[in-house]
Amino acid sequence: MTKRKAISKVGLIVVIAVSLFICPLATGAYFGAQGVTAQAQVAQFTFVPQLTPINIEATPEATTPAALVPGQYFEEGDPSLPTMDEDSILGDSLYGFGRLAENLDLYLLWMTDAKGRHYLVVESTSEVISGGTDPDSGYLRLVRNRETLAAAMLSSHDDSQTQARAATNYRWGTVGFLAAAGICFVFTGGVCVTLIAAAAVPFWASMGSDTDAELERNEIESNRRLLQETEAGLRSRFRIGQAIESVP
Repeated sequence: MTKRKAISKVGLIVVIAVSLFICPLATGAYFGAQGVTAQAQVAQFTFVPQLTPINIEATPEATTPAALVPGQYFEEGDPSLPTMDEDSILGDSLYGFGRLAENLDLYLLWMTDAKGRHYLVVESTSEVISGGTDPDSGYLRLVRNRETLAAAMLSSHDDSQTQARAATNYRWGTVGFLAAAGICFVFTGGVCVTLIAAAAVPFWASMGSDTDAELERNEIESNRRLLQETEAGLRSRFRIGQAIESVP
């Protein structure tokens, strides 16, 4: 009996010893597996930031307008057409010139043809403006002549209209005197002869007004031809400017 108890104690000691050896291995394996799982989960949920690239464009620098030089040519409606000093403009919308507001040493000439209005930059000393040895052919003299002719034509037109209205009124006066003379003959038997003589006065006056109106119309036609020649000279001078004024 005593021997069996001793054997039992020895077996219990062996079991306990084996348990103490095996349990740490199992515990380490368990927690080792837990550590691997945790690492896998951390690796699975690792945050990789997705940054959208930002396209930053450089602010374009303000461009400086090209300096104006003699010989530059522009068409009507060109947004780059330079500005003129309004106080220096000579001419009208069809033909003329004026000093540039941004460069007082340059002038802008313009002329009109069947294709529209055209502009040319020239120097203030250009012979295109002065005419050089022939001032009458210069833009300055031609533009002024054109203004004079246009004003004369307008005045002649107004005078012609005035004379035409006067002639009409005189004729009505003649008709009035003749009608009065006719009535007088009916009722008096020819006593009112003076009315016939009176009718001659407005009649001759109407003839004179008609003549004056015709003279004014002839003056208009004469100036119209001169105006056409002047405008042709301006167009020719403009093209000469295109040829001799060169852009460097």
